[in-house]
Amino acid sequence: MLKCTSCGADLREDAKFCVKCGAKAEVKTATESPVTEEEKLDSYFNHQEEQESPSNEVVTTSIEQSDEKSPSFFRKFRLWIIAGSSALAVIALLIVLSTQFIFGQEKTWFVTVNHNEQAGFINAAGEEQIAHQYEVPFLLHFYYWDRYWDIDEIRAFYFTEDYHVVRISDKFGYINRDGRYAINPQFDTATSFVDGLALVSKDGMYGFIDEDGNTVINFEFDYAEPFSDGLALVGIQSNYGFIDKNGEMVINPRYDDAYSFSEGLARVEVNGEYGYIDKNGEMVISPQFDFAMDFSDERARVYIGDNLGFIDKNGQMVINPQFQFALPFSEGLAPVAKDDKIGYIDVDGVYVIDPQFDFAGPFHEGLAAVSIGGKVGFINKEGRIVINPQYDQALPFYNGVALVVTDNHDTRTFKYINEDNEEIYSFNLDY
Repeated sequence: MLKCTSCGADLREDAKFCVKCGAKAEVKTATESPVTEEEKLDSYFNHQEEQESPSNEVVTTSIEQSDEKSPSFFRKFRLWIIAGSSALAVIALLIVLSTQFIFGQEKTWFVTVNHNEQAGFINAAGEEQIAHQYEVPFLLHFYYWDRYWDIDEIRAFYFTEDYHVVRISDKFGYINRDGRYAINPQFDTATSFVDGLALVSKDGMYGFIDEDGNTVINFEFDYAEPFSDGLALVGIQSNYGFIDKNGEMVINPRYDDAYSFSEGLARVEVNGEYGYIDKNGEMVISPQFDFAMDFSDERARVYIGDNLGFIDKNGQMVINPQFQFALPFSEGLAPVAKDDKIGYIDVDGVYVIDPQFDFAGPFHEGLAAVSIGGKVGFINKEGRIVINPQYDQALPFYNGVALVVTDNHDTRTFKYINEDNEEIYSFNLDY
């Protein structure tokens, strides 16, 4: 398997760009050593950027996802990222789990792992909610902990409904907050519920179930992604289109490549170039880019040659292609780099925080993780350091909590902190 040297994402052999970070496809095999911070920066700054009936039995399960290979393997990577179905997704799962947000932070639970590699759940006060009983076999074998995770990706690992995906004997099912099965393991892959529907697969075909485990959209697609903006991307053989929640094909499968809708538009590939369609299937931004990415804050990153720029929803180039590295806009700011340091620009392309960081992530809840001198801390939107660089890795804040990591020779310390850098809970794992 090939991996992006910028973010560690799996790549198909003919990939020209990384579907995860948008970097130019300079690839490395999975058997090689994990990408170091220095290697990532070299890549960025040398134009090489780019988961039926309820049961009352509490069981031991695995929070990993399947690793089956098929002609749509590259696309399954994209699904795994959303669903928490790859080794990397397991790591993201460590961030935090929650139930519906209307119940507040007291209903937010976090994954913890004991020395036997068994996972349990705590609340925001560090109190145990579900005892350590679930297996997390990939936990000590992951790569690229410091890869870029956007906040939408992190949200996918929350309990947005009432269930959480688990695995046992190579089959996936759903547990409730009591740790009991709500839907018995029976699927080859499974994702979290979105608006009452979950994407699952059997025998290589994809369909959708409701919260009772009933099939509501038949298993008839070679590939699919969860619903986004009311539509779901589906693949039939090598072509891609979109269905609604009734399973009706509303945009026929006619694209060589396509991605889920974001802010009302979806990027598609036509004859090797990328453009954008609306939810009626109308091409609203003509195919003209070497590669294109999702809209965020009404801006989308696009490649012209080796450089990244930003367009608006009219397809106008509002920030000229000039960057070797850029992440999506989040809370009005985007980290970008021209030379050897990263700063933040606003939606007009004006620097708000001067280039000064070795690596920088997106803002969420007013804070962003940045790397200075090999250590990671957090800044606010004025560029002021609010948590001194002291960690080896850090993920974005979500619901007032961030997961940070410190490497200590042969052990790794995982710690949940609040915005005042106060510890909520921590645990150690051997390498």
